[in-house]
Amino acid sequence: MCINWSGTLLQRVSCNLGPLAVVAPLLEQMDVAAIIDRHLPPDPQLEYSHGQVLRMLLGARLSHPLALVNVAGWAEESGAETGPPS
Repeated sequence: MCINWSGTLLQRVSCNLGPLAVVAPLLEQMDVAAIIDRHLPPDPQLEYSHGQVLRMLLGARLSHPLALVNVAGWAEESGAETGPPS
């Protein structure tokens, strides 16, 4: 099957946000980090809470399943926010 287009083409810049654009707001809306933090004791030495770390790991797993050893690379490539939400 061949499809030919004879109309005008629009020049638009697009960006593929990937599945993280859907997964991250869902995890935020479900308040996953706060739920996890309610059940785990806080550690004053940690830079990030348990809930923040587990929310990022859930986002990584749901948006792009990969081995845990590759999560740091995924976070850099996808633009996943690693800091606390403002």
